[in-house]
Amino acid sequence: MVPSPQQCPAHTALSVQQFLAKNIMVIPHPPHSPDLAPCDFLLLPRMKGHMKGKCFADVTEVKKEMLEVLNNISTEEFQKCFH
Repeated sequence: MVPSPQQCPAHTALSVQQFLAKNIMVIPHPPHSPDLAPCDFLLLPRMKGHMKGKCFADVTEVKKEMLEVLNNISTEEFQKCFH
């Protein structure tokens, strides 16, 4: 039985709706999937490793560092995390 969107609020979250409105592909997955998401394999460890031990004056600096980390991930490397 597939739960309704009301039972799976993450699937109808505002952020997902914004992605769809901007034609950003949202990868379908079953609700409450025990599988790890691609960000668990690539994005989060990379960001955590880069940020570890650093101090930031404000949120703007954190955002700048995160964008730098994300922008340095090649398309090929990002695609590999899906395989």
